Order: sequence, then structure tokens, then C-alpha cells
Amino acid sequence: MDITAMNSVNNYVKSINMQQKWQQKKESGDFSANGIRSVNEWIEEQKNKLSKNNSEDKNGDKILTGIRTKMSCGGRLSPSEKSYLQRKDPVAYAQAMEVEAERAAYARELKKCRTKEEVMRFKMSHAARSLANVNSVMNDPHIPQEKKLSAVMSEQQKMSAIEKETVDFVKSGDYAALPTEREKLKAEKDMEKAKSEEKRCKDANDKAKEQESKPAVKDEKGVQQKEKHRPEEKPKITKEQAENTPEARKVRRAKAKAAYEESRDRYARELISTRSSGDLKKA
Repeated sequence: MDITAMNSVNNYVKSINMQQKWQQKKESGDFSANGIRSVNEWIEEQKNKLSKNNSEDKNGDKILTGIRTKMSCGGRLSPSEKSYLQRKDPVAYAQAMEVEAERAAYARELKKCRTKEEVMRFKMSHAARSLANVNSVMNDPHIPQEKKLSAVMSEQQKMSAIEKETVDFVKSGDYAALPTEREKLKAEKDMEKAKSEEKRCKDANDKAKEQESKPAVKDEKGVQQKEKHRPEEKPKITKEQAENTPEARKVRRAKAKAAYEESRDRYARELISTRSSGDLKKA
């Protein structure tokens, strides 16, 4: 599995659009309808409606427009862009901070994945949750259109940020260093086989030594017969060899990295907890 197997944000959005259209067709009972709007079409329609009453949009704030475009594409905002957004659009700023926090949490968890497939499952679980949130919001008649638009756009921004973070993870080489689950299984089987082989050889060699140490037996003619020396049994694969296969090395590195990231997270949580307790005592 490589980066080409990963779904892009476009594929994700298409998935949302297809599922949303199917849901709308089921609700209307008209499966031949071609006028059903996609999520993207709905977003554009709502943005156009809201912009008619938005003087800021009429005046054409290009900086603000650029920042919003950057957010929708999953880009990281600079400190100056955050400051500008906070002054001009506090709601969008709060949304950007929420996306940034979720992106950071996603990046931390991504580094704890131990196989390539685990990376994919982790990413797709976020996509599924985001899709569920979008469908829940869009199908709720009690939520005002403006809030629906904000919530749906927020989900798209999160998915764009997560897609960018996953691409960065792949480009960094961390993804390539991970084993596949097939490689992980092979490493485990090699180790099991090595342990079994070493035990078999030890038992066979112990038994041979025991036989050799027994007193010589006389044959029918009274001649002492010595036990024939058996060559030492050697395992077909040793634990040391099993530990140093390419697959085993990948698995070991992934395990160590995941443990390191977990340790860092635990330390950070403990530090935050200690500071919070100290602040409460001062208060």
C-alpha cells in the first residue's frame, strides 16, 4: 500500500455528495431526480445568499477572502493571518482554532500508528465521523441555514487539514517506514517459528547428551557398545535471525516510535494537569 491508495479530499467530498444525493432521493421517493443538490452546491448557494446581505463581502476584503480560501484548502494560518481573522471575523477565527487543535491531535495520533493499514483506518474513521456530522446538520430542520453552513464548512476545513497532515506524514518518510499488516504478521510468525525451532533443538540435544552419558551396553557377545555421537541439532531459524529480518526491524521501529509518542503525550497531559492544579491552589 502506498500514497496512491489514499483517498484525497476530493474523493471524500464526492463521497459526501453522492451519499447526500442518495439520502435526498430516498426522502423524496424520486430516484430519477437530477435536480438534487450536492453538499458543495448547497454550500455555494448558501454562501451566495448570505453574501448579499454582507457588506464586508460587497466591499471585497481580499485579505479575508484569501484567508478563508486557505482555511478551506487545509492550509496553516500564519500568526498575522490569525490576528487579522480574529479582528475581522471572530466566529471564523474560533472555527480556525478548533480546526488547528483537531489537526494537532490528529498529527499526534498519526505518529502512534504501527502499520500502514492502521494509518488508513485512522484517517477513514475521521472521514466517517465528519460525514455523519455533515448529514446530521444538513438533515436537522431546527438548525438555521447560517449555522448549518458554518458547521458544514467547518467539517470540510477539518478534512482538508487532515488530508494535508496525512500527506505531510507520508512525505516525511514516516509512512514508508511503517510495516504493512502482512509484514507484521510475517515477523510474528518468524519469531514463533524461531522459538519453536530453538526449543526443538534444545530438547533433541539434551536427549542426545543424556543418552551419551549412560553406561555402555554390552551386546550378545559381551562387547560394550558405545552410543553413537549425534551431531548437534541446529535450528533452521534462530530468534536472533527472526529479530533481524527487514519486517521485524520495521515492526520494532514502529513499536518504539509509538511508545515514544505515547510517552510524550502522557508527559504533556501530566504537565498540564500539574499546572492547572497549581493555578487552582493560587486562586
